[in-house]
Amino acid sequence: MKIIDIHTHVGDTLFGRPLLPYEPYEPYTEIPGWTTPYEQSEFDISKIEKMMTPELLKYYEGMLAMGERGLRILEAIQNHERNNAATVGNLLRAMKKNGVDYSVLMPIEPYRLTEANIEVCKKHKNILTFASVHPKDPEKIEKLRRYMKLGCRGLKIHPVIQGVHPSDPSVLELMEEYQKYNLPVLFHTGESTYYVTQSEERRAYARLQNYEEVVSSFPKINFIFGHMGQMERETALELGEKFKNVCVDTTLQPVEGVRDAIKRLGPDRVLYASDYPFSVQEVHIRIINKVAGDDNRLKEKLFYKNAERLIGKVG
Repeated sequence: MKIIDIHTHVGDTLFGRPLLPYEPYEPYTEIPGWTTPYEQSEFDISKIEKMMTPELLKYYEGMLAMGERGLRILEAIQNHERNNAATVGNLLRAMKKNGVDYSVLMPIEPYRLTEANIEVCKKHKNILTFASVHPKDPEKIEKLRRYMKLGCRGLKIHPVIQGVHPSDPSVLELMEEYQKYNLPVLFHTGESTYYVTQSEERRAYARLQNYEEVVSSFPKINFIFGHMGQMERETALELGEKFKNVCVDTTLQPVEGVRDAIKRLGPDRVLYASDYPFSVQEVHIRIINKVAGDDNRLKEKLFYKNAERLIGKVG
């Protein structure tokens, strides 16, 4: 069965620096295992401790003893570690290992440039890319037109990394231009920390309440809520029930979260994704298989048909 991973990354999306060399060492050849207990528990918080060595558990407990600040620092460090595994070679190896036929890259300008992803796609026919422009870039419309002409399959906006509110006037202006392409927008959703010194205001840009204006203002655009809002899954699905142009991807969601999304939004608005290397492909595939069971028609929708309905035929 074809598998399209609708949400992946290569390159340095956090700082815009080359991954080779990255500080005094080479990029990682795989995602550091110490960062993956949450994935290995299939996003079940009650099982995380069982996935840790005693040494790792002690480290986590030390960070969490600092309270909210420690949790934010830990999240940022984990994201930095995973970011350093975002090489094309690592992604291709993960795809081969897990039977993923196509991956869709998400650039995040001004750090990971769309044109860099386009060059990757020229070399690897099983890799596609969305476009990215910074909503406050004075040249955003010209860049968007150029990127879409070069074959990008959608648009990525990351409110936290790009530091912009989802319903900022600059985003709405961008959507006015973008809606003519009849392709989706993938928004990062859910509060996240990527930088140790990141402000709470910037983190809060990704709260689900901030997306209603842009979603309601552009009913012709299909919006994919990346991560299904993370810890705000309930609000993400409420918005999906209210607005038929909202879809969700399955990244960072447990079995019950994916089942709930299918039940409430229907099987046509849920898409398999991993957010590689910020998560891992195999765990999300395992979750989809558990949710779908022997229902191959449902698997087809989740693994590739829903993605192709939004971004066009692949392969």
